[in-house]
Amino acid sequence: MISNLISIVCRFIFRPIEEITFNLFAKFKMDDKQEGTERRDKKESEEITRILVQYLAGVVGIGISAVVFSQFCSEDFIFLLYS
Repeated sequence: MISNLISIVCRFIFRPIEEITFNLFAKFKMDDKQEGTERRDKKESEEITRILVQYLAGVVGIGISAVVFSQFCSEDFIFLLYS
């Protein structure tokens, strides 16, 4: 029961983030191919790195919050879900 609940929660939280990052980096790659250059400018590389770091920080923040608050809120969450 618990493993199914966790997979649903992770699917709702992390799936949109994954789709957004996939589309964003695919767009950067497509723009790179349309210009006909294989190498990215230093500015574009820094922008991609900054975006990736922000998304990873958000995912890690969500994960740490889930770990910290899971012990306190698990009973309420199960009661809310199955009541």
